Formats: sequence, structure tokens, C-alpha cells
Amino acid sequence: MIIFKNKWKADAFKVILKKRWINLSKDELTYIGGDSQKLVSILQFDYGYPRKIAQRKVKNFWNSYSNSHV
Repeated sequence: MIIFKNKWKADAFKVILKKRWINLSKDELTYIGGDSQKLVSILQFDYGYPRKIAQRKVKNFWNSYSNSHV
């Protein structure tokens, strides 16, 4: 699922994502490329979240971002 694709080219979006998950590296942000499932996988690896929790965190982040950037 690529929910970030439309926003991904905006560096400001990547900055907001990086502020939320400070351990994301520049290479990981490049790898994600707007694909939320890649972000989920990285959160599982970097933060040790179980898949369902990582998915929920990404969904909550997206909902929060969408609501505040209408």
C-alpha cells in the first residue's frame, strides 16, 4: 500500500516523518520511497515493533498528518 506516494517528493513530509521516528536514516527514507509497507518493515526492524503495532503506528501517523494538513 503506497499511501505516502503523493506526498513523498516533498522534503517537508520526510522531515515530519523523521521527527516522528528519529532513528530513520537517510538511506531508509530513500528506500521507503512513499511505500507505507516498507516503513512498517523498517519500524519492525529498527524499533522492534510487532507487525500489527507497526501498521497501527503508521496508520495513526498518516491519519494525524492528513487531518492536520488538509
